[in-house]
Amino acid sequence: KSVTCSPDSGRILTLMNDGTVQVWDAKAGRALLELEGHGESAVFSMDGTRIAVASLEGPVQVWDAKTGQALLTLDAHKELGGSATFSPDGARIATASREGPVRVWDVTTGRALLTLERIHGLISVVFSPDGSRIATASREGRMRVWDAKTGRALLTLEGNKGMIWPVVFSPDGTRIAMAS
Repeated sequence: KSVTCSPDSGRILTLMNDGTVQVWDAKAGRALLELEGHGESAVFSMDGTRIAVASLEGPVQVWDAKTGQALLTLDAHKELGGSATFSPDGARIATASREGPVRVWDVTTGRALLTLERIHGLISVVFSPDGSRIATASREGRMRVWDAKTGRALLTLEGNKGMIWPVVFSPDGTRIAMAS
């Protein structure tokens, strides 16, 4: 389903079609960890110390990326599908489902900090490089940019209806793009 490198390029995170999540040594090519449960999406924190795994239905698990120890369970969504992304500073995590609201959580305590409005057909959620904004993209062809502290909608852009692939900010945060 997906593959991503750790920020230091030393490990590779794979998510298989059956939902299995594994961490691999990038040089040796051997498996280091297999995380329990089945994921819909998996991502490293920006400092590479944690991994968030969103399941098809239900909780988002936060794991220690070196030991594989479960650190936190966020009872994020009961709706179908799941995704999660860390803020650049690693202090927050945004979670989303295909038929529910986006929620922002404190990664240390697991406390919900913010709930954005329900977004139907949500596909992608991402923080801006400075962590001040959150962008979402949905199957209805709509991309929204939100204030990451208040949850206020800042911008709505209309695209083509149908499948929307991940939304991304440019590294300097001045541009945003989505593909449909």
